[in-house]
Amino acid sequence: MEDEAKTKEQLINELRELRLQIAELKNSEAKLHFLQELIDAIPNPLFFKDTKGIYLGCNKSFESLLGLRKEQIVGKSVYDVSPSHLADKYYEADMALLRQPGIQTYESSVVAMDGTEHEMIFYKATFRHPDGTLGGLVGTIIDISQRHRLEEALKESEIRLRAIINTAPQCIKLIAADGTLLEMNPAGLAMIETNSIAQVKGKSIYSMIAPEYHDAFRMLTGKVFKGENGVLEFETIGLRGTHRWLSTHAVPFRDAKGEIVALLGITDDITENRKLRAQLLQAQKMEAVGQLAGGIAHDFNNILTAIMGYGSILRMKLRRDNQLIVNVEQILQAADKAASLTQNLLAFSRKQIMNARPVNLNEIIARVEKFLLRIIGEDIEIKTNLSGEILTVNVDSGQMEQALLNLATNARDAMPNGGVLSIVTELSVINDEFIKAHGFGSFGKFALISVSDTGAGMDKETSDKIFEPFFTTKDVGKGTGLGLAMVYGTVKQHNGYITVYSEQGRGTIFKIYIPLVSLNIEKEGEVASESLPVGGTETILVAEDDPVLRKLDSKVLTEYGYNVILAEDGEDAINKFMDNKDKIHICILDMIMPKKSGKETYEAIKKIRSDVRIIFASGYAADRIQKDELLEKGLNFIQKPILPNEFLKKIRAVLDQWPDG
Repeated sequence: MEDEAKTKEQLINELRELRLQIAELKNSEAKLHFLQELIDAIPNPLFFKDTKGIYLGCNKSFESLLGLRKEQIVGKSVYDVSPSHLADKYYEADMALLRQPGIQTYESSVVAMDGTEHEMIFYKATFRHPDGTLGGLVGTIIDISQRHRLEEALKESEIRLRAIINTAPQCIKLIAADGTLLEMNPAGLAMIETNSIAQVKGKSIYSMIAPEYHDAFRMLTGKVFKGENGVLEFETIGLRGTHRWLSTHAVPFRDAKGEIVALLGITDDITENRKLRAQLLQAQKMEAVGQLAGGIAHDFNNILTAIMGYGSILRMKLRRDNQLIVNVEQILQAADKAASLTQNLLAFSRKQIMNARPVNLNEIIARVEKFLLRIIGEDIEIKTNLSGEILTVNVDSGQMEQALLNLATNARDAMPNGGVLSIVTELSVINDEFIKAHGFGSFGKFALISVSDTGAGMDKETSDKIFEPFFTTKDVGKGTGLGLAMVYGTVKQHNGYITVYSEQGRGTIFKIYIPLVSLNIEKEGEVASESLPVGGTETILVAEDDPVLRKLDSKVLTEYGYNVILAEDGEDAINKFMDNKDKIHICILDMIMPKKSGKETYEAIKKIRSDVRIIFASGYAADRIQKDELLEKGLNFIQKPILPNEFLKKIRAVLDQWPDG
């Protein structure tokens, strides 16, 4: 009984011990489950391996990364769950860590079972058993794929931005507050005449700016570092001494914290633009002066017409032995000189009627040379070098000869102690390069006349004004200042171009470009012989807004037998023509009149009677009706001032051209 009792007690103790062990096991399982829950809750993939690299466990994030369940991972090596090239890398890294226990970090890829690849950072560390022996390693992974994509995008963006900056035609630069150059792109380096940033980086930008613009650039810099934008045009000096004009748009350049750390400047080279702007302003000024000159010539010609007309009548009335005839001759000579002056004004304003026809330019030069040999002076040598080609141009030979004579006279005055006057002709082609260099021109072939001297030359300020009317460097009484202005007007009226280059002490060269034409060359006509005027009995309508000229025309015409109907403006002329349409044989219409111009009056009269004969008159010019157009329409033109004899001859010629049937 006693043994049986001991056995029963022993069983109870063993059962109690077993219950304790079971309780401890359940507690351990609960702890393990809790530990696994904690591991699974970690958002980053986590795994642990034994000393042979066999997976002991992992969390759910690791399962999701690989696309495998835990039971497909635990007990397997990296060769079972990863591509061989990555498995080799993982295994070598694991063994290196286990040989030298501690912490390990590296970047590598992870390829899931579906082929998806991720860029990751691996963090690994060894762990030990309670007895101190090495148990294996534990690792966690951070997915840096997005960061890599951002880095790549940033890198590509930086490459694109750098390419844009490096290929931009503008200068792009960073400048510190004290003016130190921090960065500059190739276009900017070219502007300052270098191709090496190392040559200028760290140097003061002020060493490259003309001194007179230092203060303005400092003000711009101060404005930018206060957070404002600014614009400045300034002159820069390149490393090889070349001066350029630049326009900079400056803005604040901020760092990641938003602090202004530099001036960001975007700069354009406006050197050529400034040249073109100056040329445009000069052209506009010349055009404005030309308009003024033409207007003055118009009014002055009306006055001269009256002076010359009444003077001529007075001369015809006086006997040849009358002592007053000498005074009349002086008046007419002075008026003739004044008329020549207005013709120069008209030439400058490009409103003079041209008698243009195709001629060989070399023939004009040859004629001018013969004349120059007689007037230029023995101490000046004349050299001509004419092109071997026939340079056919459509010009008024008289105007071109006068222009060349004016240039030669100007050259003679620049060489008081003698020298060389050279006239050269050649074929020239105006192309993109020419237009870019000069800022003007139209494409095509041109005859080029170069007139140069070895005289005193001019400074730039003088040469800039040389074509302006009444500008002269000669003493009072020695020049009107219209010679070169007339040359300018003549060239422009022939659709040509003229340039001047001069240096003090090194002479001057004028270059005239006249368009070439392919028309047949015409022979020079003979001058009509002088003859006395013949009157008539026809009825003439004279439309003239100047009362003095109306009275003069009436006096001259009536004295020579004509019947005269006077009109004071265009509308008056139309009304009087309607009242006398069957009586009037010819109409003399001033080109510029109140209410209706000469052209408008003619158009209205032509509708009343289509066979009407017309003579246009003007002291200004036929800029609205060119001479060729007048001839095509059977019309005629007289230029004021005109002497009564010439006036009467023109009228008789027109009347006799279409005698009444």
